[in-house]
Amino acid sequence: MTLSFSEPVLLTSRLVTTYDAQGSVVASSASTADGQVRVVFDDRLARGTYVVAWFVVSSDGHPISGSLTFSVGARSATVSPPPPPAESSVAVTSTQAVASWATYLGLLSSAGLVVFVVLVLPRRYAGRLLVARVRRLLRLAVALALVGAAVGVAVAGLYAQGLELGAVLTSFDASLVRKELGSAFVLTAALVTTAAVFGPTPPGPRRSALLLTCAALAVCAPALVGHTQSYGPAPLVLGADVLHLAAGAVWLGGLAGLTLTLRSGTSDVSSRRDAEVLARFSAVAGPLVLAVAVAGVLLGWRILGSWSALVETTYGTLLLVKVVLGLAVVAVAAFNRFRLLPRVRRSPFGIRARGSWYDVPCSRSWASWSRSSWSRGSW
Repeated sequence: MTLSFSEPVLLTSRLVTTYDAQGSVVASSASTADGQVRVVFDDRLARGTYVVAWFVVSSDGHPISGSLTFSVGARSATVSPPPPPAESSVAVTSTQAVASWATYLGLLSSAGLVVFVVLVLPRRYAGRLLVARVRRLLRLAVALALVGAAVGVAVAGLYAQGLELGAVLTSFDASLVRKELGSAFVLTAALVTTAAVFGPTPPGPRRSALLLTCAALAVCAPALVGHTQSYGPAPLVLGADVLHLAAGAVWLGGLAGLTLTLRSGTSDVSSRRDAEVLARFSAVAGPLVLAVAVAGVLLGWRILGSWSALVETTYGTLLLVKVVLGLAVVAVAAFNRFRLLPRVRRSPFGIRARGSWYDVPCSRSWASWSRSSWSRGSW
């Protein structure tokens, strides 16, 4: 007997089981290849009705189960229903959700902090104290992502088999979470390298390139697993997923970096630094709002498939919540672009030239040097 699925599936320790009309198990073996599960019976089947209960794992890591009936010759007068498949409890699914949120929060924060220091924070303002604060926060974010990824992989193996948390040491099946293990390996290698390379001083060109490369690899890792693995075209969906994650990382890590920057001092020099950092972040974050919107629409279109799924599925409900949060981000960005930045430009603490912010020395003793430097266009 062959069961055909619309995508590749994996068999778990809970194999496909066939029952006769009286509810007794019929001896058989099962194998899977290319989206088909082949069941071979040990003996010739007698006449009557049989029930096949199947339990497999889909390509996006979710367990799916069901049953069907068939008859050899005439149907049996009565057929015993198969036992219901055991499912993991709320404890397992809740732990999996918390681990996933922790992984994404740590990943996006750490990758975004790297982008903030390398591309947003001017090197002349990236003093040791500020970089040390960013470094501490980045290491905390990396640790959070690694713990979340480790717990997530362990719990994913249990969830795929419908088991409970107590079976994590005795029933973990690595073959069911191969993609999750690969994603966790890339994530771990990239984030550990990032934490090791991010030193106590502002990064130079080579260190900056290495940090950005590691951050990019870490952001791409989650795209190897999840819902998008079940939808196509693969290049479009995968690209939209990576773009979505990258934009979220720059926003989340950038806001964390801005918070550390704006709280690092209250002097005139700090005010000028804050003005420039705010302007540079605005220039980077603005286009990312559009990127998040485009990527989100593409992913929602491919995964949901219909307008009704927005209100009829859990995924659709969560997507609506994300849309509301996205609109809040757009509102903050609009306030920053059209209200806050014009005030900063009118501030006596800084001037704008060639699209960037530059210092204006306040000391009288520097007046002649300031004028000569400005005339040469270099500050």
